Amino acid sequence: MKKIAAYFMILSALTLFACADGKLFSFYVNDSTTVTVNGSIAPVDVPVDIATPDITTSSESEFEDNGTSVNLVKEIVLKELVLTITSPDGEDFSFLKNIHIYISTDEDDSDDETEIAWLDDISSDATSISLNVAGDDVPLDKYVKQDSYSIRTEVTTRETLNHDVDIQIDMKFRVTADPL
Repeated sequence: MKKIAAYFMILSALTLFACADGKLFSFYVNDSTTVTVNGSIAPVDVPVDIATPDITTSSESEFEDNGTSVNLVKEIVLKELVLTITSPDGEDFSFLKNIHIYISTDEDDSDDETEIAWLDDISSDATSISLNVAGDDVPLDKYVKQDSYSIRTEVTTRETLNHDVDIQIDMKFRVTADPL
């Protein structure tokens, strides 16, 4: 029992030393939004932009809750993006051919936009799918550190929709930062 207690004391001391020594650490921040694929305006085999509301972040409070601040963040990358159909009941992704998702902070500046996730040739009868993400290759600090950012969703359908489909977008970002 003494060995276990000693082990935990050493581990705790090393953890405190690492934080005090300014070592980088990581944590995750999750954001969500919902888009609607409008059945009446989604032509087959033609990419269409779907209106997506701006995402208001709580990044400052998230950073503080995790023992850091916005100015100590070194890197933010998207690790996971999952789409889930929320309406109508029983709908699946078989209607969708391609989806590409972009992030920006200024809708009027096309140079500010970055593709963060995509999936082509979708052949899924699932109600939830994971997209390919840009991951570690695309730092997203300048977007997620802001008070809000925009998502542009571009879809190509493989069949005509006669109803709207609501899709929830869940994003998981890994934040790497220095401790306070």
